[in-house]
Amino acid sequence: MKKVIKILGAVLIIIGLSGCGAAPNKDKVILFSCMEEKREASLTEHLEEKFPGYEIVLQHYSTGDCGAKILAEGVKTEADIIVGLQCASLETVEDSLADVSTYETAEYLIPSLNPESGKYWVWEKYDGGIVVNTEVLEREGLPEPHSYEDLLNPVYKDWIVMPTAKTSGAGYMFFNNWYNMWGEDEAFAYLDKLRINVSQFVSSGHNVTQLLLSGENAIGLIDLMNIYRQIAEGATVKIIIPDSGAPFNITGTAIIKGKEKNSTVREIYEYLMTDYVIYDNSNFSPGGIFVGQTEEISGYPRNIPMADMSTITDNELKNDLVSKWEY
Repeated sequence: MKKVIKILGAVLIIIGLSGCGAAPNKDKVILFSCMEEKREASLTEHLEEKFPGYEIVLQHYSTGDCGAKILAEGVKTEADIIVGLQCASLETVEDSLADVSTYETAEYLIPSLNPESGKYWVWEKYDGGIVVNTEVLEREGLPEPHSYEDLLNPVYKDWIVMPTAKTSGAGYMFFNNWYNMWGEDEAFAYLDKLRINVSQFVSSGHNVTQLLLSGENAIGLIDLMNIYRQIAEGATVKIIIPDSGAPFNITGTAIIKGKEKNSTVREIYEYLMTDYVIYDNSNFSPGGIFVGQTEEISGYPRNIPMADMSTITDNELKNDLVSKWEY
């Protein structure tokens, strides 16, 4: 029997229980997850099928809450395994993570994404791009933009929408790319010009999606995971990868230091990183970073050129830049 319990804002999904409670001799492993609800439901189903004899507790946290909790609690945190936490946050809590560099994993197409420290493995890469509502462009006689410089064209005044870097990982992803390309001063100077054409800076990529689909805006800067399913279902929107490449962010999966001594924790972690990660990326996060990743998702561009995201895991830099964001 599965239960879903709300405790301190975390959703706990207890896998592998029967009757009124788990048998006392069952192994227990706690996972902190920062993934979306549908992905956690899938993970729950697969873990229950793969490990029916274990008691596995899946707790959901936002990226900010998960990082803050581990930073505050360190190795004394109740988590054994962390799944899908942004790598910038994993870097911040690196001292509380076990060395997993020798663990077996799926084969990466882009090995360089993984950290030299060996404290986590990358779980996914999600890309960003310029997304346009083709019906609005045609109706208003607007050209398709293909670069960030194109977005400064005066004809786009009030037609562009973008998530703010203060609350949106997608918003910061774009700004981090501009920082890497041009430096801090030029990145902010670009934003000063872009804001003339931006009708609003919204709180999340989901908001950008809704405004594009409704036709209220013609152009959006967005995390592509927010839009590709609508394209597959026939929405009149189109993904354009900027000439400089697609900005991206990465999440990772780790073990809390000391918990790797538990053979059950190691067994579940290696299953996640050798088997389930391929399924998850094939079905939910199509950034394309694993050998053998199948194409279960239509409407998502393939072989996307990567932008310069060399500082995307620098949390100190992120905090500094976001503190200066006034848009």
